[in-house]
Amino acid sequence: MLLVQKALNASGTKALTAVTVNGNPHYTITNTVSASEKPLYVLTVFWTIAANRPARILSVKYGSLTMSTPFSTAPSTAPAAPAINTSDAYAVQIYYLANPPVGTNTVDITFDASPAGIAVGNVNLNGVDQSSPIASSDSIASATPVSAISRNVTLPANGVVIDALSRNNGGAANGPSCSTLSTTNLYSSNANNVSGESWFCGPAGASGASFSMGYTFTQKAAAYALVTVRPDSTSGGGSRVRFPGAGVVKWHEVTTSP
Repeated sequence: MLLVQKALNASGTKALTAVTVNGNPHYTITNTVSASEKPLYVLTVFWTIAANRPARILSVKYGSLTMSTPFSTAPSTAPAAPAINTSDAYAVQIYYLANPPVGTNTVDITFDASPAGIAVGNVNLNGVDQSSPIASSDSIASATPVSAISRNVTLPANGVVIDALSRNNGGAANGPSCSTLSTTNLYSSNANNVSGESWFCGPAGASGASFSMGYTFTQKAAAYALVTVRPDSTSGGGSRVRFPGAGVVKWHEVTTSP
C-alpha cells in the first residue's frame, strides 16, 4: 500500500507515521507531557471508510497504556460491514488518558484495515478531575447529506468541551458555535479523505454553561462527537481546566491510495 503523507501548513504539524504489524495498519504520533498538575491527554481521530474496507479502530495506546473512550463504537455514517460497497463513509472517535506519564511517548492507533484517510487532533490539559475526567459525551451521524450538525452541551463549572467532526470534503465548515466561550482549533481541513474539524471551547465560568455546539457546511455526509471535561475540585473547588503553559495543540494527517 502506497502511503502519501501530507502535512497541514501550520506551526508544529507533521504527518502520522504509518507501519503494518502482523497485518494490521498502525498510525503513530509522539506526545510530550511536562510535569504538571492533574493532567489529561485527549486524542480526536477522523477517518474515511472506503468501499469494502471497513477500517475500524482496534486499539489506541499511549506508550504501554490503553487509552479510553466514552463511545462503545465510533460515531460513523457507515453501515455494518460488509455492507460498505458503493461509497465512502466517515467516522470519528475521541480517546483520553488521565495522568499520562511525564516525558515523550508514542501514541499508537491500530486499525483492522487501512482507511482511505486518517487525521488526528490532540491536546494536553491541566487541572482535570483524575478519577472521572469526562463529564459527558454525545454523538450523531448522517449517511445522507446534511448542511448542519450539532449537539446540546452542558458544561460543568469551569469545564471545557472538545469536539470532532468528520465529513465528506467540500467547502469550509462554519463553526463551532460555543456561545460566548473562547475557542482553540485542534484540527481543520477540507482535504479529500481527511476533511474535518476539532475544537476546544472553554473553560466555562463558575456557573457552567449550556448551548448547542456544531457546524454548518455544504451538504455532505458527516459524523460528529464531543466530550465535556470535568475540572479537578480536590483543592477546595474552583479549579479550571486549562492548557499547560502556553498550550499544546497539534494535528496530523495521512492518506492512502484506494
